[in-house]
Amino acid sequence: MRILLRKYLIPVDGETLTIKFTPSMKKNAYAFVNGIEVISMPNDIYKNANGSVILVGQDYSISVDYNTALETAYRINVGGNDISPSGDTGMFRSWYNDQPYLYGATFGVPVTTDPSKTIITYPKDMPTYVAPENVYSTARSMGPNPQINQNYNLTWIFSVDVGFFYLVRLHFCEVQAYINAINQKTFNIFLSNQTAESGADVIRWVKHNGVPVYKDYAVIVTGPNPIPGPKQDVVDQSMALPSTRAVNFKQAEINHRHGKDHSSSDGPSGQLPKTNTTKSNASSLPSNICCHFSFAEIEAATKNFDEALLLGVGGFGKVYSGEIEDGNKVAIKRGNTLSRQGVHEFQTEIEMLSKLRHHHLVSLIGYCEENCEMILVYDYMAHGTLRGHLYKAQKPPLPWKQRLQICIGAAQGIHYLHTGSKHSIIHRDVKTTNILLDEKWVAKVSDFGLSKTGPKLDDTEHITTAVKGTFGYLDPEYFKSRQLTKKSDVYSFGVVLFEILCARPALDTTLKDKQINLAEWANHCHQKGTLDQIIDPYLEGKIAPECFKKFTETALKCVSDQCIERPSMGDVLCNLEFALQLQESAEESGKGIDGKMDKEERSFDDGLAPSAVFSQIMETDDGSTPSALFSQIMNPEGR
Repeated sequence: MRILLRKYLIPVDGETLTIKFTPSMKKNAYAFVNGIEVISMPNDIYKNANGSVILVGQDYSISVDYNTALETAYRINVGGNDISPSGDTGMFRSWYNDQPYLYGATFGVPVTTDPSKTIITYPKDMPTYVAPENVYSTARSMGPNPQINQNYNLTWIFSVDVGFFYLVRLHFCEVQAYINAINQKTFNIFLSNQTAESGADVIRWVKHNGVPVYKDYAVIVTGPNPIPGPKQDVVDQSMALPSTRAVNFKQAEINHRHGKDHSSSDGPSGQLPKTNTTKSNASSLPSNICCHFSFAEIEAATKNFDEALLLGVGGFGKVYSGEIEDGNKVAIKRGNTLSRQGVHEFQTEIEMLSKLRHHHLVSLIGYCEENCEMILVYDYMAHGTLRGHLYKAQKPPLPWKQRLQICIGAAQGIHYLHTGSKHSIIHRDVKTTNILLDEKWVAKVSDFGLSKTGPKLDDTEHITTAVKGTFGYLDPEYFKSRQLTKKSDVYSFGVVLFEILCARPALDTTLKDKQINLAEWANHCHQKGTLDQIIDPYLEGKIAPECFKKFTETALKCVSDQCIERPSMGDVLCNLEFALQLQESAEESGKGIDGKMDKEERSFDDGLAPSAVFSQIMETDDGSTPSALFSQIMNPEGR
């Protein structure tokens, strides 16, 4: 059984609406209409002021008037939560969170209104029913630094049908109180890889922040439809593909959009070869590297991708728990098949993990690449991500000794990547969400889609490559020079060490300016002799002073601005193991664990300086440092 949900906006003359169903011409086909809802809407809600909308990329307009019928394709609330029909302006529309549609990991950072400074005020010529206030109260920002913003776009991908015109309504409202002048924030809008608007400026349009405005654009999608995937039992309302026979004009509605929108349904360039068979040995990748699963086997393992089995959502796609035929529990990562970068990440992950076997690296069991799908199957990690046990989760805090053991395990995995294989492997995306914990709390490094393999390198030799990674963990020297070294992973791991110690994110835009970046804040506190005051409150009185000194000394050296000043992962590993010994000795002796350290114990001179590059990144043109920063930094081809 297949369940479909459709929404149409139909102009009606008079007081009668006639709905006619035409049976399918297929034999043995049945249909059951579960329900029909009819809701009255203002007749001008999607009518443009002049009755037409410019067709993006063309020099003519498309008529959108009182007689235009529309089918709703998507209605998205960018940077905010789902808005239920009861939260709409009386028309019972559903607005969905935008995160599942974001391209790769270029998420930017969600921004909401400051109630004390910004109040949403609808202009006199704009009805309040156009969109609910919650739509205009949230946004997604790329950050304040134009030099960095030029390197990537915020991008959303929507699956659509070809041969139709799409009305794309973009809702805007400047919700950041410090943005209040023309040319203070400008951006370009791209639809279907074409420029829809250059130099867009919300303040220029409406004169003030907190004032909503919307812009309409028309897009025609051309090209062949992709090969359809296998039948699924349910097509969710928010993801349903529009019917190709129903109407000739469709509508998508999205708020606060910056950057590109790949609306074309063409398959990604460089896509993996399609396989039309469901046999488990059908694959374009070498069959001897790991197990190949059919799509039917993956569906069975995840109960047809039951959302109740969802473990999380990452840059590559959704991750589900599942059970394969031998009864083993696994984690199944389903990639975004429209993502061009996802294809490269998918292949890199398989090639990397099929060659690597280590107790502290996540194990790849197999993959599936049928019907344009990119699916990876891993060992199930019972305790999830390390980050999930540090903050923003309802889980008991980890004891200090256990945190040290997790640090040592992760360091062993990264050290193996750097030195244990024929070629040097630089992970390039070390962070607490990429350190997983199994049922015995053993740390395993995961997610090798951005990893870079090169010749056997020493600690200072580099590979010149595009900047990819996660902002907050990104090596400042690599960011400035594009020269990637093994010490880039060391920097990221140093940030992880401080996350574990302080139980806070690498970037936290809710904090004061100096505290936003964890690496910079830790350096600042070290210089002030107050580093012990920013640790996780749960750990107060539980860390032996000598252990604390060795651990923080190691972490601070890891986040040195220059790679030559950072230790190797081998040295980091040795220092962490020594810190663990110091902790165990103190616990056995029952002495020294009272959380009190004199100034001499908590201050040590290792010649470190604050991470100046992040201050530069976060500085705006007028010298202010706003709290809203984007959380990811990539080049246009990056994740």
